[in-house]
Amino acid sequence: MSAGFLFSIVIAYFLLLLLVAWKTSKNSNNESFLSATEAATGCSWHLA
Repeated sequence: MSAGFLFSIVIAYFLLLLLVAWKTSKNSNNESFLSATEAATGCSWHLA
């Protein structure tokens, strides 16, 4: 494997992490983060 290919995999993984973080943080704010409301997590704690 070439260095360019490995670098592109690392960049793609980083962009995927940023996309997931952006999608999951849309409806959250400081209060919902601290209280861990269902709206902030997107699921019920019973499922976790």
